[in-house]
Amino acid sequence: MERRDLPKHLQNCIKDHLRLSCAQLNEVQRRCDVLEQQLAQTQKALVHATSTKFTWKITNFEELYKNALKGNCSNIKSEIFYSEKYGYKMRLQLYPNGSGPGLTTHVSIFIILLKGEYDAILDWPFQSRVTFILYDQHENSNERQNIVSCFIPGGTEKGFRKPTSVVSAGRGYPKFVSHERLWSRKYVDNDSLFLAVEIEPRGRWIDWFQSWLNKIGLTQTLQNVFFKCYP
Repeated sequence: MERRDLPKHLQNCIKDHLRLSCAQLNEVQRRCDVLEQQLAQTQKALVHATSTKFTWKITNFEELYKNALKGNCSNIKSEIFYSEKYGYKMRLQLYPNGSGPGLTTHVSIFIILLKGEYDAILDWPFQSRVTFILYDQHENSNERQNIVSCFIPGGTEKGFRKPTSVVSAGRGYPKFVSHERLWSRKYVDNDSLFLAVEIEPRGRWIDWFQSWLNKIGLTQTLQNVFFKCYP
């Protein structure tokens, strides 16, 4: 190669190197995009695998409460939601003036299983852990006193078998929160109340353990103690 051709040769080499580097960078970017998509899918799957939370904002609560006291409307139903994608179909039902043992003294809350589109491929009876949360809306988050109650359905509970009608019997807490406590703090603020339910699937060892507890005849209340769920 003659000296006069050297600059042109170097220029061509640099161009070839740049083209190769660009191609490698494009491949790295493509792989990063694929990994990012896989990570997003994994994170989404983990969310569904761990728990699902449905938050219900009830507005005009004071009017609903007064109507319930008068006996005009005893309960309020939430919108329908699913425990997860292609999961259990359900809704919440709240009694401002109580139901059963909580009538006239407490707010009662129940979770109701509905006949769903995917029931044929789900595990029955429904046995995920259910946690109710009534949020304290105090301005200082460190001073909030949320009310939390949870339970794990027993395998023999009728309300959590595969629904044969549109609506099941459901289960909840007739004495979820007393009227006195409800109005003692900011559980109702700006005429609104926030109530959430969290659905947590359980591992196989928990299913086995609760099956064993059922076999030895341990009551549901004592089982809840084992699973750190208190009514």
